[in-house]
Amino acid sequence: MFTRLSANFASLLAPHFCLEDLEDSHASVFGRWPDFTLTYFNPVWVGLARANSGQPQIASKWEWARVI
Repeated sequence: MFTRLSANFASLLAPHFCLEDLEDSHASVFGRWPDFTLTYFNPVWVGLARANSGQPQIASKWEWARVI
């Protein structure tokens, strides 16, 4: 399981999306719940967040961001 993905959200992806395709995409991809809670980020999203001064705020809220 990817550390940037909620297990509950992962089960909703199939059969519509292949997680490996989202991970390998050159586009910024994220997932969210109806209450706007973010539940998935691909590596490009994390890179864009870093490039736009998203760290260390991201890592303080989402532990997975500390290892990316």
